[in-house]
Amino acid sequence: MSEDREAQEDELLALASIYDEEEFHRAESAQGGEIQLCLELPTDFKVVVKGEKQTEYNVCFLPPLVLNFELPPDYPSTSSPLFTLSSKWMTRAQMSALCRRLDELWEENQGSVILFTWIQLLKEEALDFLGIKSPLEVIRGGSKAGGERRKTDPAAAALQCESHSENVEEKKKEVKKEKSEPQLSSSSQLDPRTVLLMDPRADLLPQLLDFDEAQRQRVFDRQSVLLRDLLRRKAGLQLPLL
Repeated sequence: MSEDREAQEDELLALASIYDEEEFHRAESAQGGEIQLCLELPTDFKVVVKGEKQTEYNVCFLPPLVLNFELPPDYPSTSSPLFTLSSKWMTRAQMSALCRRLDELWEENQGSVILFTWIQLLKEEALDFLGIKSPLEVIRGGSKAGGERRKTDPAAAALQCESHSENVEEKKKEVKKEKSEPQLSSSSQLDPRTVLLMDPRADLLPQLLDFDEAQRQRVFDRQSVLLRDLLRRKAGLQLPLL
């Protein structure tokens, strides 16, 4: 096994030990994977609908920023990971700025594994880096009016996942092609490695609120399990000795 391949395996194993299966999924057919990153929001973070009567929605969680990556054979000694960034609520311009920042971090650390550094930047510093503050403005789309909540149809969700996978693969091919061609990009150009996970015309607000509600319930359930285990252990310690 080459030094590069050994470093890749160590890095992927480390990610699998740090993040659970819902956050990190290792690819089966290539040296790569997908990481879903819920960005750390400040306390009392709010979402508002642009252009409507000001109604604020408190959220603790926003849908994840998704980092798909593939490790070239000569990573980390020479080449950086190939990657795409995907989001339901970020604009492509915002994700393009993050792509450029990830590229800069690679240039500063070339020769060393970089994925964990990228993940920390995206998870902990992305909002400040992009200047995103509360309240987050979203555009009302779709045909449904008001704050009506809706659930995602399973069949539609499956089609969306398939479409997302195809988009990611197409973006990776574009990146590979661009690496072999002269670059004529400006700082304001949209990066081809960015993927929107929603139709810009769709109604984003219900999806943000549904995700926040689901994540809050997930945290509550996890804390309830931990509390029950703690109480059981405490009760066991207090049993009288016979």
